[in-house]
Amino acid sequence: MVSYVMAVQGARSLTIEPNDPLFNHPSDYLSQILIANVLNDEGFDYWKRTFFNALSSKNKVGFIDGSIDQPANDSPLLPY
Repeated sequence: MVSYVMAVQGARSLTIEPNDPLFNHPSDYLSQILIANVLNDEGFDYWKRTFFNALSSKNKVGFIDGSIDQPANDSPLLPY
């Protein structure tokens, strides 16, 4: 499978390109609300559409559908 990681390593600095799914924009944070509706039994289809639209706007759908591979154990993208 094709790796989507576009990293450049040199002199201990690592740059991940903005169009890479692993890129975290400075405006992205853990408690950010991407969708306003709470998931319930009645509105699942609407919630699912809204959820995937929110993820696709952040280029993160690949984490859900499995199209993004996990970096190798010796990858410079892993912290240690």
